[in-house]
Amino acid sequence: MLFHDLADDEAEKLADMLPMQPYTCFSTPAHRDPYRDPNFQKKIGYIFTEADRIVPLEAQKMYVQMGGIEKKRLLESSSHSPHVERPGELVDAVLDLVREILEEEKL
Repeated sequence: MLFHDLADDEAEKLADMLPMQPYTCFSTPAHRDPYRDPNFQKKIGYIFTEADRIVPLEAQKMYVQMGGIEKKRLLESSSHSPHVERPGELVDAVLDLVREILEEEKL
């Protein structure tokens, strides 16, 4: 599910390397909300992963709306792990978002 853009054997190998993650990180509320921090206002961006099987695109859109995130990019046909499967495209999207944020700060 995490690496569905890769060959099955490579995806399995990567999945086996993932560290265990405690349930409490999903069940315990965060102590701080960066979305409401004035230092981050208008400086948060989101990169949608269109073919994500872990967090479907519609759920991502809902989270972005709930977070009030205005700056967005889309990695078409990307799975949940573009940092592994499509690092060049991910870097381009991140840099594009950073440029947009910096340009807005100049205004």
